[in-house]
Amino acid sequence: MIRIDDGSGGDSVRRAGFITTRFVRAATPQTAADAAIRRVRRELERIALNTRDEACTVEAEEVRKESSGAEERESGGGFTWFPDDDQQGA
Repeated sequence: MIRIDDGSGGDSVRRAGFITTRFVRAATPQTAADAAIRRVRRELERIALNTRDEACTVEAEEVRKESSGAEERESGGGFTWFPDDDQQGA
């Protein structure tokens, strides 16, 4: 659950999905995915309104090796939110 501007000048609390990008340094794609998921979960703990019974589902959809300029790159941050399709009719 996340607080979202409902477009009428107010906020509403609703289920939402998100996409985000994180850059991590890791030895393998699996450890990179695990590190990125841990980082995202920590960030969600500060903003998500879910109860303990409604834990967020976080998955790594794509892992890519970046070589050019990777040392100077920031770790990434922020979320792009979209309505949860499963909430239709709720």
